[in-house]
Amino acid sequence: VLYFRCSTRAQGETGLGIDAQKENCRHFATQHQLDVLEEITEIASGADDDRPELKRAMDLAKKNKAIVVVARLCRLSRKVSFISRLMEMGVPFASVEFGMKVSPLMIHIYSAVYEDHRKYISMRTKEALQQAKKRGVDQFALDNYPLIDGLMRSGVTTYQALADALNARGIKTRSRKKGGSKWYATTVKNLLARIALLQEAGELKGDD
Repeated sequence: VLYFRCSTRAQGETGLGIDAQKENCRHFATQHQLDVLEEITEIASGADDDRPELKRAMDLAKKNKAIVVVARLCRLSRKVSFISRLMEMGVPFASVEFGMKVSPLMIHIYSAVYEDHRKYISMRTKEALQQAKKRGVDQFALDNYPLIDGLMRSGVTTYQALADALNARGIKTRSRKKGGSKWYATTVKNLLARIALLQEAGELKGDD
């Protein structure tokens, strides 16, 4: 059972991170001659213990005496306690980064590293957000999030398509440079990255 996870709706709908996970896991399955029962994608934070799609992946694997495959251990969780509970459930899992034969001790060690890294990222994210607020970057992202979210829900998902839609609606960017108020694919990408940071830091709540 291939399990893919990304943290935000924006990442999920634009394919940020998910496509790479799929490619790596599918290659891993082929390399180790594994039959894929199902591919399951979930939009949820790695710090969230209540993930129905992960539970479904585990149940499916347990029922079929299969394994759950993820691209990286942090796609399962960034918490040592959660990884430990998954191991206690008796459902085997494998990550592309460590291979099929990694020891339980190494899994615990790496999960501890990921948890510490998550705390570090959270701290740096909050610091970055505080600096960004002084420049009005976050407010601009907050103001435009409902429109961009609506566009993605309607099927407009690529960076360029979103840029074209914003330009067509006369929405201006924050740039004060001459001719700099037009949206481009890179401009949309940067704004979505800012929205993702706001969601990770709890500054912006999504519907999921």
